[in-house]
Amino acid sequence: MADPKKNSEVSEIEQYLFDSQGYLIVENVLAEDDIQRLISALPRTPEGDVLCNDDLPDDSILEYDEPLYRELINHPKLLPYLEHFLTACDFAAIWQKDQIYLCHAQHFILKKGETGTWFHNGNIPYLPSISYAVREGNIYANFIGVIWCLTEVLPERGGFWCIPGSHKANFPLPRDIEEYKFIPECAHQPTVSAGSAIIFAEALTHGTKTWQADHERISLIYKYVSNYLPLLRPMTQKAVDLLTPEQLKFVTFPDGRFVRKEDVIL
Repeated sequence: MADPKKNSEVSEIEQYLFDSQGYLIVENVLAEDDIQRLISALPRTPEGDVLCNDDLPDDSILEYDEPLYRELINHPKLLPYLEHFLTACDFAAIWQKDQIYLCHAQHFILKKGETGTWFHNGNIPYLPSISYAVREGNIYANFIGVIWCLTEVLPERGGFWCIPGSHKANFPLPRDIEEYKFIPECAHQPTVSAGSAIIFAEALTHGTKTWQADHERISLIYKYVSNYLPLLRPMTQKAVDLLTPEQLKFVTFPDGRFVRKEDVIL
């Protein structure tokens, strides 16, 4: 039997909850000052409203003036969980051993009454890029999302919700559940304090429940893949120049190259 991954910063309880639920909440990762720095640096309209996600290019978050947005890439309190849960394959020789790659970074704003995505993903049909498995004491998740909650999420207020355990489902997601025409009792919207993070397997059936609170829901989402699925996002030279050498490891090929936006043909 292979030796299980060892990381003293991930407890047996946390490992159990992530495996059984498909997600885990890490409480109070960010201090109040950090939260305010992140919110204050968000791009705004001339009237002072935070710009909607659709008005900004993908991954422009890494170009914001506030360096904390880039420091979240390899935040020391979250990195142990990513290392523990993401698949690491030794045979992928062209990629750096045990390296984790950032493949998406964006901020999200929801006002009262607004809804995000429908339920999506699940274990069936099988998709290697988001698959989840446990073998010989190790969790092998190929794709993990981290939602940084910059505002609190109280019960029944909306935001991230999911069908716990669906990352190991044996049947496809029914269309009526996908489109919120039928809401199963097991669908769960977790309560999360500002400054906490939700780590979830992308294979988990998840979506965004209609936001019901009076205050805006402000969150960030960073997504990661394992070392043999480097789904690198196209980046500008400006973003690359702002990253530290350690941060660059998460967004560039082992030889230092990166996928440039100007080279991508849509």
